[in-house]
Amino acid sequence: MKQLFFLLALATLAAGCNSADSTQLQQQIGSLEAQLDSMKNLPTTQPEAKPGLIHNVYFWLREDITEEEKAKFLASARTLATVPSVQAFYMGPHATTEARDVVDHSYDLSLVIFFADQAAQDAYQVDPIHTAFVEGSDAWTTVKVYDVAVE
Repeated sequence: MKQLFFLLALATLAAGCNSADSTQLQQQIGSLEAQLDSMKNLPTTQPEAKPGLIHNVYFWLREDITEEEKAKFLASARTLATVPSVQAFYMGPHATTEARDVVDHSYDLSLVIFFADQAAQDAYQVDPIHTAFVEGSDAWTTVKVYDVAVE
């Protein structure tokens, strides 16, 4: 997918340029290559196999949290993607979707974690990376977890 993005962007640039624009084209290609390289280090966003359990975690952070504390918390949360039993990991704030009665925009951060099965989620719960994350932060006031058994 990343390579497709790169090739489409390159083709678009090349189609709109003449030989006088070759220096600008080379600079834009260099910029696109740098973006592609940075994307290679992102956590897995597509599970290799269908998950058996999806672990949804919602955090409400302290109102008095500093930017430094929040950055530390976010960095610590990202380490959860490295737990061996994690199949896929997604993290982010609530989306800016339309405000409706059924939509909850009150939380500050959500984690969506895919596991192969219940045993993998059980292993995650006792993994040292997870326990260090849970025990090492006072950034939140409330945490809610919703686990889904995928059929």
